Amino acid sequence: LLHAPRAVPWEGIDEPPACDLTTVDALFGFVWEVRCRCSRCGRSEVRFERDVLLELPMPVRSSTRHSLPDLYLQGCTPSNDQATKVCESDQCKGALVNHVTQKRMLHLPQVLWVSVCREAQQETHARYPFHADDTVSLPGCGNADLVAVVYGKTYLATKTHFTCAVRDID
Repeated sequence: LLHAPRAVPWEGIDEPPACDLTTVDALFGFVWEVRCRCSRCGRSEVRFERDVLLELPMPVRSSTRHSLPDLYLQGCTPSNDQATKVCESDQCKGALVNHVTQKRMLHLPQVLWVSVCREAQQETHARYPFHADDTVSLPGCGNADLVAVVYGKTYLATKTHFTCAVRDID
């Protein structure tokens, strides 16, 4: 997906700490806003993490047709998957406590790499209907145009074959 970039400062990025803006970041990098809330005391914190690959979750229902915005929004829902982490509030006093985590992209990079996860089933992966729109709109990030799709087919656990489909300008 191609997008005219917005200027995003890299100061204040929490993960990885003290990161430098590289050529890869300039082309593929984006920033996550990650919000965590302690399930015991309710203390909240916000941190910012950089990434170069948007990994989308498997669809909840595999019988319906899915799109990139659908899976992105599914991935942005609050999650208890982070299990436990230390809470430094006065009430929790450094105890390991379950946290609810939610994240969202703050901007689109110039080129967005997207990976749609599939569940392994014996020697193959689960399949589900997926629709790749010509133009995608992600909430809070703007629009992007689809220019290519890379398909990966895994054989056993050690070999993957990749195929790329590129859209014509017309």
